[in-house]
This record gives sequence, C-alpha cells and structure tokens, in this order.
Amino acid sequence: MTLSSLLLQGHGESTSELIQSFDWADRELIAAALVVGLPLLAALVTFFVGKTMWRGGAAITIAALVGSLLASLSLFWNHIVGGAEVVDFSGAWFTVGSYHFTVGFLLDNLSIWLATLVSLLSLLIVIFSTHYLHEEPDAKLRRYYAVKALFVAGMLGTVLMDNYLLMFMFWEIMGLCSYLLIGYWYEKESAAIAAKKAFLVTRLGDIFLFLGIVLLFTTFHTFSYRELFHHPDLEANKAILFWAGLFIFGGAVGKSAQFPLDLWLPDAMEGPTTVSALIHAATMVKAGVYLVARSFPLLLINPDLFLVVGVIGGITALYTASMALAALDIKRVLAFSTLSQLGYMFLALGAGGILYVETGSGAGFTAAMLHLMNHAFFKALLFLGAGSVILGMHHHQDLRDMGGLAKKMPTTHKTMLIGSLSIAGIIPLSGFWSKDEVLATAFKAGSHSAVFFLLWIFGLLTAFMTAFYMFRMMWLAFYGKPRTESAEHAHESPAVMTAPLVILAVFAAISGLWLVIGPGFESVVTYPYSHDLGEHEALTGGEILVEILLNPLTYLSLVLAIAGILLAGSRYRNGLPASERDEPTTGVRNVLYRRYYVTEALYEPLGNSVAYGIAKLSNWFDRKAIDGAVNGVASMTDHAGARTRRWQDGRLTTYMASVAIGLAVLLVLVREVVLRIRW
Repeated sequence: MTLSSLLLQGHGESTSELIQSFDWADRELIAAALVVGLPLLAALVTFFVGKTMWRGGAAITIAALVGSLLASLSLFWNHIVGGAEVVDFSGAWFTVGSYHFTVGFLLDNLSIWLATLVSLLSLLIVIFSTHYLHEEPDAKLRRYYAVKALFVAGMLGTVLMDNYLLMFMFWEIMGLCSYLLIGYWYEKESAAIAAKKAFLVTRLGDIFLFLGIVLLFTTFHTFSYRELFHHPDLEANKAILFWAGLFIFGGAVGKSAQFPLDLWLPDAMEGPTTVSALIHAATMVKAGVYLVARSFPLLLINPDLFLVVGVIGGITALYTASMALAALDIKRVLAFSTLSQLGYMFLALGAGGILYVETGSGAGFTAAMLHLMNHAFFKALLFLGAGSVILGMHHHQDLRDMGGLAKKMPTTHKTMLIGSLSIAGIIPLSGFWSKDEVLATAFKAGSHSAVFFLLWIFGLLTAFMTAFYMFRMMWLAFYGKPRTESAEHAHESPAVMTAPLVILAVFAAISGLWLVIGPGFESVVTYPYSHDLGEHEALTGGEILVEILLNPLTYLSLVLAIAGILLAGSRYRNGLPASERDEPTTGVRNVLYRRYYVTEALYEPLGNSVAYGIAKLSNWFDRKAIDGAVNGVASMTDHAGARTRRWQDGRLTTYMASVAIGLAVLLVLVREVVLRIRW
C-alpha cells in the first residue's frame, strides 16, 4: 500500500496497523522529508518563540538536528549499509503552459552520505555554540539559532532535491543565511562589510549557475537530474552542454570560493567562529563541490570542461595555501586552509573526469568525495578548536598574543593536534588517505594531459605548505611560553565545548580508513545517479591499500609533509622571529599578507570604475527614463486636466456652448464615419 492510498483509506485503522502498512519507499520519503523539514520548522519556531526560551531557542534547533540526523542515519543504513537501490521520489508541483514542474527527493549514496555528514556536523557545532556564545543575550541568540537552522536546511535541501530548480532554491537560502550569519555582529563595520562582500561575490557565481540551469531547461525542457542524465539528445547538444557546464561550474566557483572568486571567504571570519565552522565544514563551500559531483554525467559530454575544473582547483590550492604562510589571525589561517583544500577537491574532480573518459576509472571522484568528508571533520574540529582558544584567551585571536596554551588548554590542544596532523596528511590519520588519492589521481591524469602533471606538482607544493602553516599555527598558539597576560591566564573550555572536539577528533583520525577497509569507499560513494556511469569495477579497500603502500609517490608527499612540520618547528619553536612580529610592509611576506594585491589591483578598480559606472548608468536610466516616463505621463495628465478645468467655470453659456460643440462634432462623426461605413 502506498502512502497516498494509506492516507485515503487508513482512517479506520489503528496506529500500529498504519505503521505496518508503510512500505520501505513510503518510509524513505518520510525520512527524507524529515531530514530537510525539521530544520526548516525549527527555524520558523525559533524565530517566533525563541526569544522567551533558554539560549534563544537553542533547544529547538538541537532537537530538530537530532531528528534530522536520525532520519539521515535511517537512510544511510538502508542504502549505504544495506545496498538499497537508488530511489527518486517525484511528484507534480505546478504547471505553466505545457511545462510540468515536479518536486521530489533523489536518494542515492551521494546525497544520503552527504546529508548524514551535514546533519552530524551541524548538530555538534550548534551544541558547541550554546556556551561559546554564552555572553550574547537570549533575545539576540534567537536570530542566530533560527538562521543557523535555516542554513542547515538549505544545505540539506541542496543535496537531497531531485532537480536543478529546487536545488537552486535551497542554494539561494544558503546565500541569504551566510549573509545574515557573517554579519551577525552587524554593529561592527568590518562585519557588515564582510557580509555584503560574501553576498555580492557569491551572487556573481549564482548568476552563472542560473544561466546554466536556464540553458539546460530551454534545451531539454526539464530540470530533473534523472531525465537530464538519460536524455537521448545529450550528444546532439554538445555545444550547448559545454556552456551550460561551464556556467554551472561558475556557480560552484562562487559558492566554494575558488579563484578568482575567493576573496569573500577569508573576510567571512568576522562572524562568530561557530558560523565559520558551519560554513567551512558542513554547508556553503561544500555545496559547490557537490554541484560539480552531481553534474558529472553532463560534464562528461565535454571532457575539456574537466581541464577547466582541474586548473582552477590546482591554482586555488597553491595560491591560497601560500597566503596562509603569512597570516597572523588563527581563524584566517584556517580560512586560507579551507580555500586550499577545496582546491584539492576540484583538482581531484577535474583529474577524475579525465581518467574516467580515458580509462573508466572512478578514482578521481572517490578521492574528491573522500577528501570532502575528511576535510569536513578536521576543519570543523580546527575551527571549533580555534573558538575554544579564542574563548580561553578572552577573545584574543592574534597568534602573536598566544603561546604556552598546551598546558592551559590540554583537551583543546590534543584535539587540534590531531586535526593538524590529519590535514597535513600524516599516516594513518584521515587526511593522509584522501590527500594521497588526490595527488595520485592528478599524477595519473598527467599521462593523458601534461597540464595535470603540472597541477600534481602544485599539489605537492601545497602539501608541504599545508603542513608548514598548520604547525606554524600550532607552535605559535600552544607551545613555548605565554607571550601575553591573556595567554598566561587562559583556561580550558567547559565540557559542552570540549565534548564535540573529542568526537570530531575521533572522526578526523579514522574517517579516511573507510577507503581501505572492507569493500572500500569507492564501492559505496560512486558517481551520481546514472545508468551510464559507475559501472566500472571498483577496487576493494585491500586492493587500494596495497596500491597506496607500494606507490613511491605516496612517500614523496609524506616526506614533504614531515619536512613542513619540522621546518615550522625549527622556525617557530620560540615564537615569531623578530622580523615577523609586526605586520609586513615590504617583501614577500607583505605580498602574501596583502593577498598578492589582487583586491587593490583588480577588484577595487573593477568596483570603482566598471561596477560604479554601471550603477551610475542604472541610476541615470532610472531617474531619466523610468521616472521621466512616469512623471511625463503624470505631467501631461495634469496639464490636460488644468485646461479642461477652464471649461468648468459655473456659467450656463459656457456649458451650452460645450453641448453645441459636442453635438456638432458628433454629427460630423456620424456623417463622415458611420454613414460611409454603412454604404
């Protein structure tokens, strides 16, 4: 019995009979609806009643995320553990002309795995928030938790919806929420500016995504993933799909802050650290990676697109990692790190596309998705750890003010050490397995395109720099002697903050082992839903383990990571050298600190000339053309009314003259028009 028939016929049955009547498809539909619906409902309820509740309604958001996680886990158990088939729930939404728009969920391993990951991380981050923002008034926290729940709902909807239109709607919800949360402390001018920058830059990417979706719809007359991926006319519309794919990737570049739209993410640190953790680990920037992964079947029609994806990813990985070398703010180091690691993911997707076309191997897709998961765990851990440090340091976040925190904050130190070792790629922690797969994929793709060999070198340099700047941060924050009064009196965070750190540290240590245990990650999280993809024979975990351990390139990247750690220790063992204690004004450090002057050399001139010029032109057109037309019609009407008003002078002779003139005009019209037409 289906859910719809049950609702129509089951009114006389008991609750237990109703539950037993549900088939698995109905239960999965309800579970998917709960995954997205509970955070949406929590956002609404928190906004209206949270002001009167503990911590501004935090309990509502936590309860909703617990429910969302449980619903996600039920889907995870059925599909990823149990191996259930892909399910696409799709129903009528509305009709415009001959077009029928649908609404539904696409439940495959990719979407379910990501929904579970997002739900888990978001729950831990919100629990951490309850004490991290303890100084905020409950009335203000209502806005925080309401938007936080909406933000999570936006990401969950993005990954679970079954078509581009619905995905885009939830995608835009995330854009709005990022603006509201980055600007949470809107009283600070810097926070307000950062929020506007994030909103405007990501909107630029969203314009590209919108154009790509419009191209797909006007060409194939559907938004559905299933119908698009299986459409018989894909090859016949190869040129259109090239531009559609390029525009879709443009949307991913904006949302995931890839070069050249990377400038908004480092400034997004103006929001609370828990907001940064959510943006960098569970939502927002990961959506761009998901979009490219989900669109894989369409991109494969034009393999050259993967070269674009790989080049942008490789450049971003190296370019942004270099900026972290000179950063002095603990959160900004982690922000540049996110940009760089996202670049790794796009590099893997680009190389993976080339490998799939040439050899049928799914290793690149696997590497990108595995690194997405591992990065989510250790980046959530590192940002929340940074939040713990900032709170323990009485809201100081400059690395120059720290030192000696390992003894003051032992749990925070140990968990952040695990996260730092993981992101540096030290075996056997999670980051090692995915980073190695990313680099191996780029190297293999280099045999088919020399560009990817260069990008592999970029990846190796990035691995070295990642280890260096992460342990530069660790040495400056946790080791040596306290350098300020705040560091001397720092204290460990309470259990409600350290417990999420410990949980995340466990995942940051072991999640990568999924690649090499049992059937392996590659056999579970494969290509997006398409009968034409994912049919290659996936390697088992044991086979991948042997391949990794016998590959000399594995030890090259591992040696570079260890070298980066040792170099950071030798240079920053006693704190910052005298030459680095002040903000740089000249030399290489200044170039890195000023982000290669891209803002001053490119974005500010574009904003001041092009964007401001367009704004002035729009303002002139609005005042002169739009307002001018409206005001002109009003002026003419007023003028005509004033002239007509002269005839209304209250004199009988004037009225009689008007009647006579009107009668004469009427007679002329009858004679010259009506009678002529008749005869």
